[in-house]
Amino acid sequence: MEYEDLQLPAPENLRLSTNISFKSSEFSLVDMTSEDFYEHCKARLKVSKRNTALLLKIKGQLTIPQLSFCDSNEIEERAQKKLQELRRIKEIENEEIVENVVEKHDPLSTFVFFLVKEKHLQIMIPDYEETSCKEIFSNPTCHEACFGLARLYCYEGKFQRALEFLNLALTYKNDLLYKKWQSILTVKVTKQVDTEAIQTKSLLSTFLCCNPVHSQISVLNMLQEHPECVESLWGYMELSMKGFPELDHPEHYASKLKDQNSYLGYLAWSEVYFRRNEWQKGLDILKQLIINFSNRPEAYIKLFYHYFYNVKDYEQSEGVLLEASLMVNSSEHHQYYILFSIYSAKALFKLKRIRESLDLLQRKFLENPTYPIFLYMYGKYCTKSEDYIYNGTAIGALQECIRLCDNSKYGLIYYWLAKAHTQARQHIEAYDIVKLALQYLDSSSSKKVIELRRWMFDMQGSIQKIEEIERILAGDLDSEGFKKCKELCAEVKDLHKLTVDVLYAKMLWKTGRHEEALKKLYAVSGISTVKMNAHFLLLKYLGEQNNMKCMKTVACEMVVKCKNPQVPANVWVKANLIYAKVLIKNKKPGKAIMILKLLAKVLPPIPFANITYTKLLRRAKNLQDLTLAHSLSLDSYNTYNYGTYKNSFIDGAFEVRDFSQRFIAEEAAPLPSIIENRFRERRADRTVSEKVNEFRIYKKKKTQDEFEVENEEKKDNTLLGVQIPPREFKSLTVCSDPVFLYKIGKIAATHSVSIQDGICAINDFIELLKFEKDRFKRIQMLEKAETVRSKLYRIIKD
Repeated sequence: MEYEDLQLPAPENLRLSTNISFKSSEFSLVDMTSEDFYEHCKARLKVSKRNTALLLKIKGQLTIPQLSFCDSNEIEERAQKKLQELRRIKEIENEEIVENVVEKHDPLSTFVFFLVKEKHLQIMIPDYEETSCKEIFSNPTCHEACFGLARLYCYEGKFQRALEFLNLALTYKNDLLYKKWQSILTVKVTKQVDTEAIQTKSLLSTFLCCNPVHSQISVLNMLQEHPECVESLWGYMELSMKGFPELDHPEHYASKLKDQNSYLGYLAWSEVYFRRNEWQKGLDILKQLIINFSNRPEAYIKLFYHYFYNVKDYEQSEGVLLEASLMVNSSEHHQYYILFSIYSAKALFKLKRIRESLDLLQRKFLENPTYPIFLYMYGKYCTKSEDYIYNGTAIGALQECIRLCDNSKYGLIYYWLAKAHTQARQHIEAYDIVKLALQYLDSSSSKKVIELRRWMFDMQGSIQKIEEIERILAGDLDSEGFKKCKELCAEVKDLHKLTVDVLYAKMLWKTGRHEEALKKLYAVSGISTVKMNAHFLLLKYLGEQNNMKCMKTVACEMVVKCKNPQVPANVWVKANLIYAKVLIKNKKPGKAIMILKLLAKVLPPIPFANITYTKLLRRAKNLQDLTLAHSLSLDSYNTYNYGTYKNSFIDGAFEVRDFSQRFIAEEAAPLPSIIENRFRERRADRTVSEKVNEFRIYKKKKTQDEFEVENEEKKDNTLLGVQIPPREFKSLTVCSDPVFLYKIGKIAATHSVSIQDGICAINDFIELLKFEKDRFKRIQMLEKAETVRSKLYRIIKD
């Protein structure tokens, strides 16, 4: 092919035809060699300053090895080296991941005792675990039982008591794990060393076994028996900070800890800086740890302690916990997640965001019902708020804590329960609870003990007068006794008028003036919208008169009144039990069973019990679901899991009282005109201004500051010029007493109605009895339940 065929210029005319000009060059293409041409082109290249690799290559500072594509061995050798390098990096990453997982999930690690405050350790374990394990290990005769009790006492913050059981476990078996725990707990109970006091000791004291120098040597010997690990190095650092002269500076052990575990090593360095009062350095370390290891909980806890306890910056502490709850996996670090939730509620309460704090505690208890610490904190903060709208739910929550919580918490529970009753002006109940609180509070709560003793001293005179009235009424009341009781009532009427009126009604009934006593109780029950004592006594007296119709009317009115959120949950349950009893006396056992079925909705989810029938009652949304629960229990045995049960409890936890009222309204027959007129006349005679479904909600007076805060909140709740209505506070109704199941079975056996419901209910009741803490009561109720169950089976056979 010739050039003219392609219409291309000849080679000699190539330069002119392509119009290539090198105005800045003295050479032509013909004169240049290949090397000169390459250098000239390279000099004319324009490279971006961001392309560092190409710039280095042009400058000759970066060399790329030439790979021969002809030599296959060289290619394979380079590929194998690259693959080995990648495998080595992957193995290192896997080792780090495995190491972290072991640290996260080691249930026998003692590092948590260095990290979390002693009084907060009890938050991290479920109360059921604590109670049941103590019962199982009550008489330890083996090393496992002794170690189990030691671990439980550690989580109660009672390290000295835990050491006693560890020493006992070591007498049974000389185990390395027990020795490790013994050494760490000894570090925790070791006090700060006073070097000046030790130097002034006499020469004779150096030969005594109780000499502080000897105890220091003993602790160090215990630690030296074990190979260096995270816990032992932290223990050395703690002892060094406590002034042990034999040890190096804390920085030495923090550095060694960093060599073993970089994360915990930096955490140790932050502790060193905080002890030196170099807070900024410690804060910088913790913040960087959170950035680099956002899924680890330890740095969050240290940072929260600093903001909350050291500098009282509650907004910062709340922000730290908010980030922790989002970043830390709740399933891998569930104990720390519970701790974060409690701390968040504390921070919100300190920020005066009381409603948010209470809502958080309600929600977390519903999500984690095996941790009644949420219920205790809820009752405590309701009481501390001193707002009367929360008083009833506080009393109900704290009463429930007595059933769910371990005995070690009883002192504080009774303390706050007594304060809640005092705020409600229920001084007689408060006085009895204060006595119980003083029995359980230990030396660590000395201020609370002094406060309760002073209150008892102030109330003792009035309470003794009321007790004197009760003592006189317990015997034969004559005219002289009636006169004395009347004088005493006049003296204590300022204590609580409704209580005095109930006592006066008792006096009238005791003297045979029954109509006057009933009239007095009618008036008092109409006035009271929270306390149901007058209703209970009125129903008792009507029962003695066999006035069944009035009993049903009063009981129905009482249950409807108990919809008031200021009525405690235990009072609401008691009112429904009494209403069921009244229905039985009115020969309506079927309806009584339906009322008792409703009480299953207040039973908190229990993950360790096979109670299919109760779970189905819990899920019921209408009367049909309640009626067919016994027929569905067998079909749902394998499909209805704990998660579904818990979710159904969360969905309907705040609607129990509304559901009960709707049920009563649907089932109630219309009153005849004559009875309805009498009912209206009786209502008109009372000094009552409210309707049955309307309640007086008493609140404390707001200060000027609170009005300003409320105005600011209104501004914050405005969206695009539209006012957003605040969400109504709904109190939590929870009661774990399964007695309603026993009563269902007993009614079914006695009246031969709803036999299948009775069998299912009594089986669930026997299953739930294993959670009863009182062993004597458990055995007694088990015998009664077995009797009822055998009677039900006999009815089926016949």
